[in-house]
Amino acid sequence: MSRAPNSGGILAKLAVMVGVAALTAAWLLSVRQQRIMAAHDLISAHRRMAENERTLWRLRVEIANLLTPDRIEQIAGTVGPMEPISPRRLPPGVADRDKALAGSRELDGAGSDYR
Repeated sequence: MSRAPNSGGILAKLAVMVGVAALTAAWLLSVRQQRIMAAHDLISAHRRMAENERTLWRLRVEIANLLTPDRIEQIAGTVGPMEPISPRRLPPGVADRDKALAGSRELDGAGSDYR
């Protein structure tokens, strides 16, 4: 039996097709693995975030239990006498003086034009 004159060309084309299919399959597996790793990293980040939120709430509860109104009054008493902040004592660059001075006796009836 003799071979057809183009059988070598067909084998080469078939080999190229098999090679391209193998490379495509390897590439798809690589992309799939990257997606799995990204999903794993995302889940890990969410777990860490949830744990940090639980820790934050535990600390908030602990702080709330430790800082009763009596305790705050006691701490404020150790600082010394307190007085309201007057416009003269405001640091330069305060963005909203009206909010910073809310409750100041010097501003009673002054309105928002006070600068």
